[in-house]
Amino acid sequence: MMDEREDQFSEEDEKFFGRLFDALMERAYPNHDRIGCPDSRILRDLAFRRKVAPEIFEETLTHMMECAPCCQQARAYVDEYRQITEGK
Repeated sequence: MMDEREDQFSEEDEKFFGRLFDALMERAYPNHDRIGCPDSRILRDLAFRRKVAPEIFEETLTHMMECAPCCQQARAYVDEYRQITEGK
């Protein structure tokens, strides 16, 4: 039987793929002027697994598919959430 951890990326691998993803998004969808970006509280709420209205959820995720700054900000909030929840 395969150990559950054998099929998981190491923390170093996750960081590498995160940097690669950020670089790809920045090249494809830079949005330096933050056009159409949702309020940062919405990104934080999503990262912290808080409920938001379904239409806001859909609109935000659709926007994030074409906005590197929002993806980077959301990833930072996810990291913050992990630190808080793993520190308990």
